[in-house]
Amino acid sequence: MKKILSLDLGTTSIGYSVINEKEIQRYSLLDYGVSMFDKPTDKDGNSKKLLHSQAISAKKLHQLRKERKKNLAKLFEKYNLASATKLLEQEKKNIYIHKWQLRAKRVFEEKLSIEEIFTILYHIAKHRGYKSLDSGDLLEELCVELGIALEQKKEKKDDEKGKIKQALSTIESLRKEYPKKTVAQIIYEVELQKEQPVFRNHDNYNYMIR
Repeated sequence: MKKILSLDLGTTSIGYSVINEKEIQRYSLLDYGVSMFDKPTDKDGNSKKLLHSQAISAKKLHQLRKERKKNLAKLFEKYNLASATKLLEQEKKNIYIHKWQLRAKRVFEEKLSIEEIFTILYHIAKHRGYKSLDSGDLLEELCVELGIALEQKKEKKDDEKGKIKQALSTIESLRKEYPKKTVAQIIYEVELQKEQPVFRNHDNYNYMIR
């Protein structure tokens, strides 16, 4: 005599039954039922688990950014330069709108106030980094720099990574073209030549600084 478990697996349910084998070809039903659960993808076919992970990751990045900005203000207060609360409040009100002008032009022409210096550093801390390139991309860059041939492997196209690599290459070329200027100066002066200059870096891969 033995018990037999039968399963019916679906995308949103699992049906089951348990039978008892009394003798050959004779059974008795012990239990049966079904467990229902949500579909693992949304209406567009995207994985809910992946979307959840992305949301958690974005939340962590947002929290780290907030901590960087607060720590910068605390550092200024620690050395009696200004009140951390007032510094953070000035950024909340966005008193200094032209941050790139401060960073790339005025800082070389006149003495800035503590508040102006803070807004420059705050802006850098706020937009500190980008999605890091993996070891394969770094190896590729090193081989190009040293003039070493590297066998290329066919990989799935990554538009974001491609934009980052292109932007890094563009900045490196500009640095060689203008060796006596800072990267901020180069970006500011190049962008000002356009009919509609854009310094906002959200979804903008034009000026990725290593």
